[in-house]
Amino acid sequence: MRTDGLNFDNIPPLSIPYGFFATAPLFGVLAGLVLLFQPQALTARWDPAALALVHLLTLGFAAQIMLGALCQVMPVVSSQPIPLSRTQALLVRGCISLGTVLLSLTFLFPGPILFSLTLAAFVIGFGLFISRLIQALIKIRPAGHTLVSIRLAAFCLLITLIAGVILLWWRSSPQTAPLAPILNTDQHALWGIQGWGLLLVVGVSFQVIPMFHVAPDFPARVQRWLPGALMLSLLLGTVLDGSAAIALMALSKLLVLGYCALASRHLRQRRRKLLDYTVRFWQLALGCIALSMVVNLATLGWPELPNRLPLAELSAILFGFGGLLAVIFGMLQKIVPFLLYLHLQRQCLTQPEKLLTLPNMKQLISTARSKRQWWLHCTALCGLLIALWLPLLTPLAALLLIADFVWLGWTLHQAFALYRQHLN
Repeated sequence: MRTDGLNFDNIPPLSIPYGFFATAPLFGVLAGLVLLFQPQALTARWDPAALALVHLLTLGFAAQIMLGALCQVMPVVSSQPIPLSRTQALLVRGCISLGTVLLSLTFLFPGPILFSLTLAAFVIGFGLFISRLIQALIKIRPAGHTLVSIRLAAFCLLITLIAGVILLWWRSSPQTAPLAPILNTDQHALWGIQGWGLLLVVGVSFQVIPMFHVAPDFPARVQRWLPGALMLSLLLGTVLDGSAAIALMALSKLLVLGYCALASRHLRQRRRKLLDYTVRFWQLALGCIALSMVVNLATLGWPELPNRLPLAELSAILFGFGGLLAVIFGMLQKIVPFLLYLHLQRQCLTQPEKLLTLPNMKQLISTARSKRQWWLHCTALCGLLIALWLPLLTPLAALLLIADFVWLGWTLHQAFALYRQHLN
């Protein structure tokens, strides 16, 4: 593993990132339960259960993992920690968790009371985190390529949240909602998934693929221009319409395809050729994201195709579950044991002899556990894709989805339990 240029002096207390990591799988299980009892959520795009399912996965699971990872990554790559105390991190996590549950209920039972409670929870949770993140990002001079991408991703998150609040406001009280006529759900999703989610993955990959897998660095030109180009195409594609918007959207898909090909090549060129399921998760994610871009390009070229095939749902599953969530699942197999081992090492500064008794990272999360996670995730992905065409199999896909997240939660719990055993 390459650690040159990284700083481990200002990492946050373990409870801050790990708290987000440990909470997130619960929302994946809730999403699976929604799909189990409301199977139409997979194919009925605008069904309230479908909206609840999507936001349980994106806000409850993915966003919490990303926030926890940012708390850990920021001080390592920039020496500038996010100024978030344990109490504030707990407040952020609690408010986002509560807000996600309330949001799911709001979709099912729209009304001003639930909307107000949801809005309050998200304003406190995301407002506190984003304000602290911006405070940290402003202080960093000069900003490296990873941090530039994080800044753009943070901006996309802010736009996504504002658009989401307005759309939810319109759903709960159409007469009083501002700007609703000029916003649509597709734009909200685009800023959230391909803005916040993709830009964060791209930026983090510039750092973690060379670091964890001893792979070549991404070309400086790519690191310098790709995040900005993706951001610009997203911004112009939102404000323009007609053929210009279609051309920009197509350009952004091609840029993402190019990134996927380049990242896959770097993974193949890694020096560590040992079996590594984090690499397999990355390869799965890059392949699914690339397939999603191909589906999107086909939709742009033949607008009548979505009337014949469930292409929107297919693209969402490939990009979201097969792509972004696969990156998260894979990175947790590396980040969590590395993080736990790093904190155990620090406990041994005054008692160096204890270093000999510490578990290594492969013991904290074993290859066998990662292998089961890999197969569970691939099986759940296949189940979701098959259920698009065979809806009778949706309950089976839901059970596989639940098993995927249950295993992840249990793996994280077991790793932390082993950490606690060696703490004293």
